[in-house]
Amino acid sequence: MAAIEETVSLSYFSRTSFSVSYPDSGETLCAITFLPLPDKICVLGEARLDGDQLHPYACSIPGEYKTKDEHWLKNIEEFQSRVSQWTNRIREDLTPPTTVEGGIHEFREPVESQIKNRGADAAGYFTEQEAAELTSNMEEMANKLQELKERAEITERELKYLKDVLAGAKKDLRNYPKGVWYRETARRLWEVIKRVIGSTESREILVAEARKLLGLGP
Repeated sequence: MAAIEETVSLSYFSRTSFSVSYPDSGETLCAITFLPLPDKICVLGEARLDGDQLHPYACSIPGEYKTKDEHWLKNIEEFQSRVSQWTNRIREDLTPPTTVEGGIHEFREPVESQIKNRGADAAGYFTEQEAAELTSNMEEMANKLQELKERAEITERELKYLKDVLAGAKKDLRNYPKGVWYRETARRLWEVIKRVIGSTESREILVAEARKLLGLGP
């Protein structure tokens, strides 16, 4: 209970923005309500069967990709990270959409400038050394993504989307000319960061990592 209270208190909102209850009966162990918008709730439920296993579960509104999300939890402590993600989604719901839509120029314009500066080299293919360096950079970015997941700053599903982009980019190193590879990798990274990543803070970290990967500086 103390850990849940601390997680709520450390969110973007104040502790007084939430009602936290621990019902004595029923399936709900903890219910958190965002008081300014009471339809936004997060619930920890008693363990129930998932196949042949008993697991506690978390239910939250708003969800990550739909109105309502339910997640099986490995243990009750994992509920803390779900609460943190839930409060971040509320913040994003209250943020003007321009903060999500803006930013593609951070990739597109520098990438096009970089391709132009390469001249005829941009039409050629990566050498073994160049491909190895980019592969190493992508592995570093993948490690960074895993750290964000472990700190509950991105979800398992967000991690999967981003790793899929990096896996495709590694494969394309052997198939695409340099200019095409930079354009396509920048576009895919931005699309995932814009559409999938819910937290503004996490998005800023990922934009910085993507810029480093693409050789665009800090």
